[in-house]
Amino acid sequence: LVLIGKTFALAAILILIRWSFPRFREDQLQNIAWKILIPLSLANILVTSIMKVVF
Repeated sequence: LVLIGKTFALAAILILIRWSFPRFREDQLQNIAWKILIPLSLANILVTSIMKVVF
């Protein structure tokens, strides 16, 4: 019963978030990917490799 309540609460929150914010256009998503996500992923790889060598 608790699991069902939590599931419905999460679904309601996700639906409200989706309805509240505008959708991204495809060019905006590509812009975010190139300017933010790719540098973050490369930094993550760099930090992980440094941590692996140090520790």
